[in-house]
Amino acid sequence: PVAAALVFLVGVAGARGWTREVGLGRPVAWWPYLLPGLVTAVVLAAAVGAGLPATLPVLLVNVYVVGASEELAFRGVLARPIRVRAGDRAAILLGALAFGGVHALNALVGGEPGAALAQAVVNVGAGLWYVGVRARGGSIVPLVVIHAAWDAAALIALSNGATGIATLLAGSAAILAVYGIALAARTPGRRPVDGAPV
Repeated sequence: PVAAALVFLVGVAGARGWTREVGLGRPVAWWPYLLPGLVTAVVLAAAVGAGLPATLPVLLVNVYVVGASEELAFRGVLARPIRVRAGDRAAILLGALAFGGVHALNALVGGEPGAALAQAVVNVGAGLWYVGVRARGGSIVPLVVIHAAWDAAALIALSNGATGIATLLAGSAAILAVYGIALAARTPGRRPVDGAPV
């Protein structure tokens, strides 16, 4: 279903001529991606150092499909109407809340409301920096790679029961949430939307 959703979203964006507006173009600024990319590389290296799971090929396909579909949905297609009507700050805040809220639905799948609530809170923070970086950099393409690498690190750490990596992930997520808030604070509240960053 996630892969089908990705194909559907790309098809809609292409058919409507929204590829640039939903962030499928080249970044117009690379600096917003540097800190998240570096932090994610460190976390992924630490997770890989703890050992690779036997299911690595399936895991890699999964994280890239999920990362691409979530970026296209939340930082692309859903962010566009919010940006048009209310500006980048509203898109950052509402996008982060929506991203976290969707992860709360994992309680229905996993039957663990406490874990799903914790995942939702963490993903509100992740949503802040994902949307903040998108607003300043103009593209979701590097975010797909960063998002997939982050998810891979989390799943590898989970499969190994590596609590030290989980602590590193939590600390890194907090740093990146602050980064997202800083990007949001430096983003104008309202401006014309043409797919370009601030």
